[in-house]
Amino acid sequence: MIKRALLGLFLMTSMIACSDASDKRHTDLLKGEHPKVKILLVDENYFFDLRWSDEEKFEEKLAEIKAREGLADDIDFFFRQFFARIPFYGETWREFFADRLVFYVEGSRHIALLGFSAVIDEQGRKIDTGHQLLPSNHTLEIRLSQKKSEIEGDLRVMFLETTAEYPRVLEFTIPHSALPRHVSD
Repeated sequence: MIKRALLGLFLMTSMIACSDASDKRHTDLLKGEHPKVKILLVDENYFFDLRWSDEEKFEEKLAEIKAREGLADDIDFFFRQFFARIPFYGETWREFFADRLVFYVEGSRHIALLGFSAVIDEQGRKIDTGHQLLPSNHTLEIRLSQKKSEIEGDLRVMFLETTAEYPRVLEFTIPHSALPRHVSD
């Protein structure tokens, strides 16, 4: 009840919204909306498969994304850390990430996730069950109540900006077409 009241209160404050329905795979979801924060949804299966099948093509794709989105070299570190974690999950690593959204974040000190965050499906249900922000790795992982492959429709993601005089909600939409898929989907 309190969470719903807080959600309503925060939604009534000023919002930054990014709702273009185009495919936002590997693009800054807040592009042009926030000067200090960049967030990219990462398709972990795509990058893993690309890196291990053709490392040169992986490096080219990464350079293309960095140039197009104006990203710092921190994204290189993000991927090194991400790939270094995979052996800990063994052969089932894809299943581990099946219910998680993985984001690369630049400017994470400007957002707050501890007090408020939400992932809302098209039916208006809150479907996130937790999150992990690793600022030193530029990583945000959001756990969902269902596998990404089971999601129908677009997702709205919201969290607080901490640098504003008054807390405001940053919000962006992840089109269904941009959601990472499991290899069996």
